[in-house]
Amino acid sequence: MTLQTETGAESGQPHLHPAPPTRSNVVVFDQTIDVDEDVTDFFDSRFSTRQDLIKIKATLQEQTDIGNELSRKLEESKERASQVLRQAQDASISALDSLRGVESSALDLEEQIESSEAFASGKKGRDQRSLVEELSDLQNRVKALEDAKRYILIVSRTQKLISDSRELLESSAKKALVPYNSLVQLSNTVKGTLGGNNIKLEGFLNSSAEGLLQEFKSHLSKKFQASLDAVGWPTPIPDPSTVSESKLDDFELNFKEMLLLQEPTYGPLHRSGEEPYPPLLTTELMVAPLILRFRYHFDGKRPTNRLDKPEWYLSHVLELIIEHTSFLQDYVQRVVQETEYKEYDVK
Repeated sequence: MTLQTETGAESGQPHLHPAPPTRSNVVVFDQTIDVDEDVTDFFDSRFSTRQDLIKIKATLQEQTDIGNELSRKLEESKERASQVLRQAQDASISALDSLRGVESSALDLEEQIESSEAFASGKKGRDQRSLVEELSDLQNRVKALEDAKRYILIVSRTQKLISDSRELLESSAKKALVPYNSLVQLSNTVKGTLGGNNIKLEGFLNSSAEGLLQEFKSHLSKKFQASLDAVGWPTPIPDPSTVSESKLDDFELNFKEMLLLQEPTYGPLHRSGEEPYPPLLTTELMVAPLILRFRYHFDGKRPTNRLDKPEWYLSHVLELIIEHTSFLQDYVQRVVQETEYKEYDVK
């Protein structure tokens, strides 16, 4: 900018005036912008005195920084625009590949349809009879697989019930009978469903249930026998009060637990009176040593086994009845009355 000097009329001090600017016009978007006029206005507004010229360096630095910041933002805008353009190109390429894949799939599908039509029309050399035979064979295979699956499930279920029964038997015979009864029900269901068409499976279920019942009997028999030994049986017990209360309680508990196997062993009790009652499992165990003693004396080649002396074994039996009547009638009969087999007379 060119400054001209002029002397004031009153003060005599020179005044600074900018030299007349040279006009420079720029056309932007069909609009004419006078660049020189804008620059002149900028300097006139910022530097009207000599003191303002001192700030020109800082102002130039500020404008330079602004220009640099605008340049940086311009570069960032260019970079973002470039990224958007690349993404658009990638998306276009991906869409083109997808279209090509769809076109290829359509061609493959068309070939498969043609092949299926050729197969259906007999162009593959297969007649209708061979197709029916193959379908029948596949149906038989599917049925065989279903039967095998059902067989495996039944066997697995059986093993689970046996395992549960054995585990519960250690703590409660009554609870152990729950999975046992489920096993018996499973066996009956399979037998009714198959109708004898799978003898091996039915035999497996029957033997599993019977084997588990024998385990129950063996376990509970040992416990009951231990309680019999504790009270001194088969030694006559004329007065049950002479036996300790704890031993009698143990005897009663094991007696009742043993009777839980009465129905699984002999079936439901027919109370109509048309059929004789089966023996109680507990009394069978109690008379076993008495029978053994009788056979010892009156069976085989013992000198006491004499046909001409029938009164000997009759007297022996009568003596046993007299010796054990008190314990059986006064104590054991009361225990039986507390079970579901009240009809029995243990004596």
